[in-house]
Amino acid sequence: MLAQRHPVLEEKAARDRAEGKTEGRAEGKAEGRVEGKTEGRAEGKAEALISVLTERGVSIDLASRERILAESNQARLDHWIVRAIRCATVDELFADP
Repeated sequence: MLAQRHPVLEEKAARDRAEGKTEGRAEGKAEGRVEGKTEGRAEGKAEALISVLTERGVSIDLASRERILAESNQARLDHWIVRAIRCATVDELFADP
């Protein structure tokens, strides 16, 4: 037996799909904002770390600068910022505690 299309059911299904898409977009935007804020904080900490090292006269080679700027772990960046206050070289900055 062939199924007949029921206009009311089809309309409801279309509304449900549209509602699902809208909810999905909203969730995606919210997740994107959170990710963006997290990345922004990490970038800010990395830049602050480089500023502290530069102001203290600690030489930063390109590989070290790239490592700092690529770091996304905020706890590690916080740890490095504290170490940057006293370290004499980037090797000391990156050394295991």
